[in-house]
Amino acid sequence: MRFKPSAETKAHAVEPAAPIPDPATLSYDQKMRLALVLAAKGDRLGATRLLEAAAVDRPAAPRPHQRLCAILRHVKTHDAALQHCRRWLELEPNRAYHGQIKRQIAALTELIRN
Repeated sequence: MRFKPSAETKAHAVEPAAPIPDPATLSYDQKMRLALVLAAKGDRLGATRLLEAAAVDRPAAPRPHQRLCAILRHVKTHDAALQHCRRWLELEPNRAYHGQIKRQIAALTELIRN
């Protein structure tokens, strides 16, 4: 399956500094590691593309949604960030994080309303 980044991803992301491998050629773990490296270097578009592909690879994994929630919130793509925060809450097995996630959802909901 070919991966296509969402319109929200393209709208607010930084252009990649170097070519990124096709996500279809990488394992879930490789996508997650490379996404962290790219995000640390400021390549939010590349990180987002890899995290979205990782979320497709493992639909029940909370980490891609956690990281997408953070990156998309940072670039002020609040609607997409809210979707990933909600999905993260659904999938997060550690209930200790639920309060934090709910606060992020409430903050994003307020930003969207205003």
